[in-house]
Amino acid sequence: MVKLENIDFSFDNKLILSNINAKCDSAEFISFIGPSGCGKTTLLHLIAGIYKPQTGKIINTFERVSFVFQNDSLLPWLNVLQNVLLPLEIEKGKITTDDKEKAISILSEVGLPDISRLYPSELSGGMRKRVELARALVSQPELLILDEPFSSLDVINRERLNVLLKKLFINHKFSVILVTHSIEEAVFLSNIIYVMSDKPSSIISTFENKEARIPAQYFLLSSQQQVIESNIRLRVSENWQNLSENGQYKRIKSKNLQSEKVAVKIQEKEPLKNRLKKSIYSILIPFELVFIFYLLEFIKKKFNIEDFFLPLPSSILKRFSETMQTGFILPHIFQTVLESLCGFIIAFILSLISGYLLSRSKFLYNLAMPYIIAFNTIPSVALIPFLILWFGFSIVPKIIISIIVMFFPMLITNITAFIQIQQQYKNLLIFYKPSAFERFKRFEFPGALAYIFSGVKVSITLSIIGAVVGEFQAGSVGLGSLILIAKANFDTPLMFVALLWLIILGLTYFSLANFIYIIVTKRKKITKEN
Repeated sequence: MVKLENIDFSFDNKLILSNINAKCDSAEFISFIGPSGCGKTTLLHLIAGIYKPQTGKIINTFERVSFVFQNDSLLPWLNVLQNVLLPLEIEKGKITTDDKEKAISILSEVGLPDISRLYPSELSGGMRKRVELARALVSQPELLILDEPFSSLDVINRERLNVLLKKLFINHKFSVILVTHSIEEAVFLSNIIYVMSDKPSSIISTFENKEARIPAQYFLLSSQQQVIESNIRLRVSENWQNLSENGQYKRIKSKNLQSEKVAVKIQEKEPLKNRLKKSIYSILIPFELVFIFYLLEFIKKKFNIEDFFLPLPSSILKRFSETMQTGFILPHIFQTVLESLCGFIIAFILSLISGYLLSRSKFLYNLAMPYIIAFNTIPSVALIPFLILWFGFSIVPKIIISIIVMFFPMLITNITAFIQIQQQYKNLLIFYKPSAFERFKRFEFPGALAYIFSGVKVSITLSIIGAVVGEFQAGSVGLGSLILIAKANFDTPLMFVALLWLIILGLTYFSLANFIYIIVTKRKKITKEN
């Protein structure tokens, strides 16, 4: 049983709910209808324990409660079966074969027997709501809370799901609390309908429906239910008329709901024409490089530019080949790669840990960010003398400079990624109450992964900049040091060779990060829409 006694609730000192009294007994279906923004969802959050009432009390004797939220709450990086099993996985920590069989059975019961390996991005809106229903049922709830679960669906799908919900309610004999804008939906499903006023919202009428438990194959109201619907409409029109005239409330008609396709979104191959358009730019790159090569040759010869300022491109390529054949360039490449990758790995780990901690704690964020921002304003070149003083001319100063150059942009990206995921799945996290480890493992890290690697694509190239800056001041080996050595010997072609290798390393790093990003997003089935 759930019993609400004199519930009041406010947001920012503004009263939302006033003196709410309602009751839901075992195996009973109740509905709340009211104008938009009157606090119906807030009331459900109070019942579910997401919010706490400021006055009054809520008596809830149901031990197992499930919630189907208004917005899509399926995790896009999990397939259908994994999404359905999520409550059990959080509760038990380990999924058994029996759990999987139960989940597959429930999926069949809601009309989705063969989609357990698909991902949310491959499903229609109606199918996603069925999966959310299956997830809610897998824990065998005594109370099922529904927050306008079918509001975004077209009329046909909505009516089909209402018939399915009625069948599940009758078969499983759990209690249901529904929030809806549709009077027909409330009358078709509910034993008791509570009509709410505008803010501060209170219950203005209660209607009983004795035919709610009668099975139905179609979304059709009996004559008695039609009378109840008419009475509710009269009561609603009397109370909400002023709101409609003032533009504060616009009643949602079930016939004007947003339409949505029923079929599964088939992942079709991209047309050949579009693929050719995308690949043409890659095909043109060699021709562009050849054009630039001969253009520079022409400019060099046309204006008689001294070799000291601009060598012939052909002589640069010749020197490039010589340094590779003799192995002269390899120690310098290895040193720069070692410094930049060590700096990147350390900066990535530090920014990931600190970004997560700062996203979880406003106190830590407000305490640490001023110092982090202040430190980031210091030019990295100005720190090199101090690092040389403390660590000598070893590899350490170059790695530290590489870390400093990358850390701040990666930190900001990671903080933003984690905060976005925490806000997106806030109600889900509060409702399921996962442990800190489960929260990070199943929600925050996989959800933020695409955003994190999107930032890595940019930040990883900065590691080379940091390594080269360090080599300019504190190195004898490395591509940055090689540029200085070549400059001191007036060997301009060698300077360009080192510069070419820095460009190659930067492109390689970016391509590798982009490849990992594509693998991660494809594996997790995370799309731009998600």
